Amino acid sequence: MAGRKIKGLASLQGHNFKKYMRNEASPEVKIRLLGLAHVQDGKTCRDTARMVKMHENTVQSWVSRFAKNGLDGLKNQPGQGDKKRIDKQKLPNIKTGILALQANRIGGRIRGKDIQKYLIEEWNVAYKLSAIYNLLNDLGIVWISARSKHPASSQEAQDSFKKNLLKTSKHVFKKELR
Repeated sequence: MAGRKIKGLASLQGHNFKKYMRNEASPEVKIRLLGLAHVQDGKTCRDTARMVKMHENTVQSWVSRFAKNGLDGLKNQPGQGDKKRIDKQKLPNIKTGILALQANRIGGRIRGKDIQKYLIEEWNVAYKLSAIYNLLNDLGIVWISARSKHPASSQEAQDSFKKNLLKTSKHVFKKELR
């Protein structure tokens, strides 16, 4: 078997990782437990890493974390991932500002780029466009709407057009039936 020697292998003995997997809710932890079950069965880090589609260093870290902290070592640790750029206390003010930005817009909806610009100018915070939509979700702002109306559009002109179109269509349709 190719691959380097696994450190902390003795800590895996006597554990039923398949049973642990059945009782685990987190999919990430289930994959880690599956990896440990393969290592326990005698697979190398390299072979196990190929089976669970991870890097072999990752599998070795799972073994080390399990040896050091048991099942708790396999859980996601706090502090991982991107940090919030805006304090929670400022969020209501930002939400109010975004809603005011939309209310002041003439025709259509504000876009992610508009919110990006607003956050940079007013709050000195830069966000990627994808993060803007995550921020809107966190703020509870969802805009699902029909096609926007042009500021110069006239509802009377549209109604008149529809009315005349229906008359013309009926007349054309009657001619075709003859």
